Amino acid sequence: MDLLELYPPEVSSEIIAYACLTKHHQDWEEVISVDLLLDLTLVSSTWQAFIIGTPGLWADIFLDSRQEELALKLALQCELSRDHALSISVGLLNSTVSGDFLPLLDNHRHRIQELTVLDEIQLSIFFNTVSSLPCLKSLLCQKCRIGEATTRCIDQHPSLQVVKGIYVNQQVLTSNWLHCLREVDVGVPLHELVPHLDALSNIRHIRFKSINRPQGASLKPYKVHILPTLPWTRLTIDEWEANISVHFWQNLDVLVPALAQSLTELDCRVNFGLLSRLLSRLAEFTSIFQLRLRLIAHGTLDTSAKITQPSLVQKLYIETRLDFDSRMPLPEILPVLVQMMAKCFHNVTHLLLHGFTNSGLVPLLSREFLPKLRDVVLNECDYYYKTDIILSSTVQTLKFHSGGGPPDLMMYRSEGIREVALDYPFTSLMGIGEQQGLNLHLWPHLKKLHAHGGLKIDWIGSGLKNLHSITLAQGSSAKDPYQGTRLLYILSLYPHQFPVLTDLNLVPRIEWDILFCCLEARNAQKVESNVRIEAITFNGEIPFGFPELISRLLRGEEVRRPSNLNLSWIGNLDLLQDSNL
Repeated sequence: MDLLELYPPEVSSEIIAYACLTKHHQDWEEVISVDLLLDLTLVSSTWQAFIIGTPGLWADIFLDSRQEELALKLALQCELSRDHALSISVGLLNSTVSGDFLPLLDNHRHRIQELTVLDEIQLSIFFNTVSSLPCLKSLLCQKCRIGEATTRCIDQHPSLQVVKGIYVNQQVLTSNWLHCLREVDVGVPLHELVPHLDALSNIRHIRFKSINRPQGASLKPYKVHILPTLPWTRLTIDEWEANISVHFWQNLDVLVPALAQSLTELDCRVNFGLLSRLLSRLAEFTSIFQLRLRLIAHGTLDTSAKITQPSLVQKLYIETRLDFDSRMPLPEILPVLVQMMAKCFHNVTHLLLHGFTNSGLVPLLSREFLPKLRDVVLNECDYYYKTDIILSSTVQTLKFHSGGGPPDLMMYRSEGIREVALDYPFTSLMGIGEQQGLNLHLWPHLKKLHAHGGLKIDWIGSGLKNLHSITLAQGSSAKDPYQGTRLLYILSLYPHQFPVLTDLNLVPRIEWDILFCCLEARNAQKVESNVRIEAITFNGEIPFGFPELISRLLRGEEVRRPSNLNLSWIGNLDLLQDSNL
């Protein structure tokens, strides 16, 4: 049934908006893509009329000189959004050509309420053409070191209520719009912010960045202030040097009581010499649930600070390069470090280890250390520090991302695992026979598998009685082998191996005749549990008309389709016509 017939208009518009969301920059919020909207208008005349007649779908405008037909798209969005409030995102603007399309906004300036810019250069180009925005309420500057253009923009818009991304320096602290700041980078020491805390009372996310000092200048202790209760929910301490410990701990000793009730997320770069003191103070934060530690292998691990009670942290991210200082006796330090973390992170349910030598912290996954651990991500670990563990039975999700060395999967076998993601081609995995491939009996109760498309898996010999979702993703290169067709072949020959399989996610690099034969064979055979595949999702373009045919087959209907001979040509014509072969 058509989406527009199944749901009321307000729900249908939300679904379409969600389907068209995209990110133009990794740190920006998702917005509706006009290109995806235009594609959806081609579904049918009904869809076209509905989308064109819904102003809110056209109100997210992205401006970038590299876009094709930018002026045409901008004019279309200004027209179809009617009187709806506009949100403008500014990417890279070319000052020589921006005058060709920015004047189109002149008659709609009063509708622009949100403005996001990449940096101050783009902000300057934008306002050189558009002038002021009388109803502007929100300004997000992604990489704005405060300058004349940013100051002038904020001063000229008294309607502003929210400003994010500003780099706070001494010049900003003298302004009269500190109350607008919500998310900031700070380039001054904490004690210099103290006189302005009342005006900065609306800040929720604050990042303390490295402070530029003359070469050779050292940090000096400053008088510690007792701070009032602060409303900051996210704190990032990004400054670190060999002699930073004085400032770091004076900051922390002041901030802990001030943020004890409000802080929910902490992100800090810390060396070994400071780590134990940080861990000993975490329990004082009564609302914290997420911690990101960026460990620097410098200094001596201090074991004198006692951890008397565990913190409330539930999501823990540890990023490290433990080989930073080759003189450190890491084999002796790592067991002590694991024991300290186990005492502090008793409540952790989500753990991510990122870094080429983070394998030394893998023992944290053992059943005796983190009793509530449920989800684990190992990202770019090289497994240099070999260790045998018995994986905690509480762990249900395991995700391995490539970038370092391959994991020894035998070490992670467990009956408790329900979901596994493997971003490795089979040639790089340890303990996998080249002929048989990966045997999933390591996880007998596995329900969801996400695997590299080139990973060879022993589908027949594995226990798959609980597997209900399989995703075979695209490899790092289009030339990598893809196992999708082999999986479909196994599905058609051995349907009883997959009694509860309902979802397939594939890349359209398959033999289409095998896909149709697979679905027809499964419809013809009676699976014991009477569960059939309900959905097949393709990550990419598929031939015209195939979605309807595949949907009908999934519903158990008989369809008239192209012959196997004709289907076998699809996807291979470019190869056969390549004159270089």
